[in-house]
Amino acid sequence: MKKILSWMMVGATAALLTSCTQPQTEGILCACPKCGHNCEVLGDTIPVKKAKPSIADAIRLLKAGNQRYLTNHPRQVHMNKAYIDFIKKANQGDFAYATIISCADSRVPVERIFDACFMELFVIRVAGNVFQSAELGSAEYGLFHVNTPVLVVLGHTECGAVSAVVDECTGHHHDVERNVLKMIEPIKDPAKKVIKANPNADTATLKRLTVEENVRAGIRELLKESDDVRRAVEKGDRAVVGAVYDMDTDEVKFMDLSVTEEILKSIANDKDND
Repeated sequence: MKKILSWMMVGATAALLTSCTQPQTEGILCACPKCGHNCEVLGDTIPVKKAKPSIADAIRLLKAGNQRYLTNHPRQVHMNKAYIDFIKKANQGDFAYATIISCADSRVPVERIFDACFMELFVIRVAGNVFQSAELGSAEYGLFHVNTPVLVVLGHTECGAVSAVVDECTGHHHDVERNVLKMIEPIKDPAKKVIKANPNADTATLKRLTVEENVRAGIRELLKESDDVRRAVEKGDRAVVGAVYDMDTDEVKFMDLSVTEEILKSIANDKDND
């Protein structure tokens, strides 16, 4: 009788594990209590440690998360007490798959637009998504201590910091505080480059193009100022990629990794000419 009951329990467990019909989605943290896969409706569960994704898979996870956000199909994670207690004690380096430097703009909720759970993203936020000393150190920490395979430099349309700099460079002065001026100083060169290359463009176009150029400038600053990041990218151990969040469409448009490769070549040429 005990043997029969035992086989019945095994059969019931197998049926439970295979009967889940929730649509599967990707993520690094959460597993459905029914089937063990990453499902859209997760219910009572805690994060599940998995191997870190490759560079390509990490970028694919980000794109898939943004697609879920775009189509209003986010993962539904029930934040029960077990989940919260687990997070308090967990090592984020076991779970995070991307470091992201983004603007501090409250209209750009980074975890939301990538439909990310707790501990999946190591996020650095600063107005204008610029790299100065604190941001460079934070980027190195995210890549080498949180151990994320990818760092994304994320700009966004309608960026106030970019708009202020473009206005200043085109003769429309705004009174801003001294420390704000210091903070947005790195955006001036990208803005001037765009203005020079597009002398007949209207202000809206200049601002849009400067958002993109500022992302490329951020990649360059990181790779130029951090020998550790540059070497890791050159070896293929880590990747740095640019992206822009479009506030009109909610889509994150990623730059090709060839953009980073060209920046690396430019930095190497500059060093050779010094």
